[in-house]
Amino acid sequence: MKFKEIFGSVIVVVGTISAAIGASPLYFIKTNLREDLSLCRNVLQAGGNALQAEGQGDALRKIGKEFQSIGNTTVITGLVINLKKQTAQKIFITGNWIQALGGLINVGHGIELNPLPGHSENIIGNLLLSTGNSLQAIGGVYE
Repeated sequence: MKFKEIFGSVIVVVGTISAAIGASPLYFIKTNLREDLSLCRNVLQAGGNALQAEGQGDALRKIGKEFQSIGNTTVITGLVINLKKQTAQKIFITGNWIQALGGLINVGHGIELNPLPGHSENIIGNLLLSTGNSLQAIGGVYE
Protein backbone atom coordinates (compact mmCIF):
# COMPACT_ATOMS: atom_id res chain seq x y z
CA MET A 1 0.00 0.00 0.00
CA LYS A 2 2.80 2.44 0.74
CA PHE A 3 4.03 2.09 -2.85
CA LYS A 4 0.73 3.46 -4.21
CA GLU A 5 0.87 6.42 -1.84
CA ILE A 6 4.48 7.24 -2.69
CA PHE A 7 3.98 6.76 -6.42
CA GLY A 8 0.82 8.88 -6.26
CA SER A 9 2.76 11.62 -4.45
CA VAL A 10 5.45 11.60 -7.12
CA ILE A 11 2.82 11.91 -9.85
CA VAL A 12 1.20 14.85 -8.03
CA VAL A 13 4.60 16.56 -7.72
CA VAL A 14 5.32 16.12 -11.45
CA GLY A 15 1.92 17.65 -12.20
CA THR A 16 2.60 20.57 -9.87
CA ILE A 17 6.00 21.23 -11.44
CA SER A 18 4.50 21.18 -14.94
CA ALA A 19 1.92 23.74 -13.78
CA ALA A 20 4.64 25.94 -12.29
CA ILE A 21 6.51 25.90 -15.60
CA GLY A 22 3.32 26.79 -17.45
CA ALA A 23 2.56 29.64 -15.04
CA SER A 24 6.10 31.07 -15.24
CA PRO A 25 6.35 34.41 -17.02
CA LEU A 26 8.74 33.08 -19.62
CA TYR A 27 8.29 34.77 -23.00
CA PHE A 28 9.05 31.64 -25.04
CA ILE A 29 6.19 29.60 -23.56
CA LYS A 30 3.25 29.94 -25.94
CA THR A 31 -0.37 30.17 -24.79
CA ASN A 32 -1.23 26.73 -26.20
CA LEU A 33 1.63 25.14 -24.28
CA ARG A 34 0.49 26.87 -21.07
CA GLU A 35 -3.00 25.43 -21.54
CA ASP A 36 -1.57 21.97 -22.27
CA LEU A 37 0.57 22.13 -19.12
CA SER A 38 -2.49 23.13 -17.07
CA LEU A 39 -4.41 20.15 -18.44
CA CYS A 40 -1.42 17.86 -17.88
CA ARG A 41 -1.10 19.09 -14.30
CA ASN A 42 -4.70 18.35 -13.47
CA VAL A 43 -4.62 14.93 -15.11
CA LEU A 44 -1.46 13.98 -13.22
CA GLN A 45 -2.75 15.36 -9.92
CA ALA A 46 -6.13 13.64 -10.31
CA GLY A 47 -4.43 10.31 -10.95
CA GLY A 48 -1.87 10.82 -8.19
CA ASN A 49 -4.51 11.79 -5.64
CA ALA A 50 -6.62 8.79 -6.65
CA LEU A 51 -3.63 6.48 -6.13
CA GLN A 52 -2.96 8.08 -2.75
CA ALA A 53 -6.62 7.62 -1.78
CA GLU A 54 -6.55 3.98 -2.80
CA GLY A 55 -3.49 3.38 -0.62
CA GLN A 56 -5.08 4.92 2.47
CA GLY A 57 -6.32 2.78 5.31
CA ASP A 58 -7.94 5.68 7.17
CA ALA A 59 -11.40 6.65 5.85
CA LEU A 60 -11.12 10.40 6.52
CA ARG A 61 -7.74 10.76 4.80
CA LYS A 62 -9.06 8.69 1.89
CA ILE A 63 -12.06 11.03 1.57
CA GLY A 64 -9.74 14.07 1.56
CA LYS A 65 -7.65 12.61 -1.26
CA GLU A 66 -10.80 11.65 -3.18
CA PHE A 67 -12.07 15.23 -2.92
CA GLN A 68 -8.76 16.47 -4.30
CA SER A 69 -9.00 14.03 -7.20
CA ILE A 70 -12.62 15.00 -7.89
CA GLY A 71 -11.60 18.67 -7.86
CA ASN A 72 -8.87 18.02 -10.42
CA THR A 73 -11.31 16.07 -12.57
CA THR A 74 -13.76 18.97 -12.38
CA VAL A 75 -11.06 21.37 -13.59
CA ILE A 76 -10.21 18.93 -16.42
CA THR A 77 -13.87 19.00 -17.48
CA GLY A 78 -13.74 22.79 -17.78
CA LEU A 79 -10.53 22.59 -19.81
CA VAL A 80 -11.51 19.78 -22.19
CA ILE A 81 -15.17 20.34 -22.97
CA ASN A 82 -15.83 23.16 -25.40
CA LEU A 83 -17.90 25.51 -23.22
CA LYS A 84 -18.47 29.23 -23.07
CA LYS A 85 -15.57 30.96 -21.35
CA GLN A 86 -17.71 32.02 -18.38
CA THR A 87 -19.05 28.48 -17.85
CA ALA A 88 -15.57 26.96 -18.11
CA GLN A 89 -14.32 29.53 -15.60
CA LYS A 90 -17.07 28.60 -13.13
CA ILE A 91 -16.14 24.92 -13.47
CA PHE A 92 -12.47 25.81 -12.92
CA ILE A 93 -13.35 27.78 -9.77
CA THR A 94 -15.55 24.97 -8.43
CA GLY A 95 -12.84 22.37 -9.05
CA ASN A 96 -10.30 24.42 -7.14
CA TRP A 97 -12.68 24.88 -4.19
CA ILE A 98 -13.26 21.11 -4.12
CA GLN A 99 -9.49 20.52 -4.10
CA ALA A 100 -9.09 23.02 -1.25
CA LEU A 101 -11.78 21.21 0.72
CA GLY A 102 -9.95 17.91 0.25
CA GLY A 103 -6.75 19.45 1.56
CA LEU A 104 -8.56 20.86 4.60
CA ILE A 105 -10.12 17.46 5.32
CA ASN A 106 -6.58 16.04 5.40
CA VAL A 107 -5.44 18.88 7.68
CA GLY A 108 -8.28 18.09 10.08
CA HIS A 109 -7.41 14.43 10.00
CA GLY A 110 -3.74 15.19 10.61
CA ILE A 111 -4.48 17.37 13.62
CA GLU A 112 -6.37 14.62 15.41
CA LEU A 113 -3.59 12.02 14.99
CA ASN A 114 -0.76 11.38 17.42
CA PRO A 115 2.43 13.13 16.25
CA LEU A 116 4.85 10.98 14.26
CA PRO A 117 8.04 11.93 12.39
CA GLY A 118 7.05 14.05 9.40
CA HIS A 119 3.59 14.65 10.81
CA SER A 120 3.89 18.44 11.11
CA GLU A 121 5.27 18.66 7.57
CA ASN A 122 2.24 16.75 6.31
CA ILE A 123 -0.13 19.18 8.04
CA ILE A 124 1.79 22.20 6.70
CA GLY A 125 1.84 20.70 3.20
CA ASN A 126 -1.92 20.19 3.20
CA LEU A 127 -2.45 23.73 4.52
CA LEU A 128 -0.29 25.09 1.71
CA LEU A 129 -2.13 22.95 -0.81
CA SER A 130 -5.50 24.21 0.41
CA THR A 131 -4.27 27.79 0.41
CA GLY A 132 -2.96 27.45 -3.14
CA ASN A 133 -6.19 25.92 -4.42
CA SER A 134 -8.19 28.63 -2.65
CA LEU A 135 -6.04 31.33 -4.24
CA GLN A 136 -6.55 29.74 -7.67
CA ALA A 137 -10.31 29.77 -7.10
CA ILE A 138 -10.24 33.39 -5.92
CA GLY A 139 -8.09 34.32 -8.91
CA GLY A 140 -10.67 32.68 -11.16
CA VAL A 141 -13.42 34.75 -9.52
CA TYR A 142 -11.48 37.96 -10.14
CA GLU A 143 -10.75 36.96 -13.72
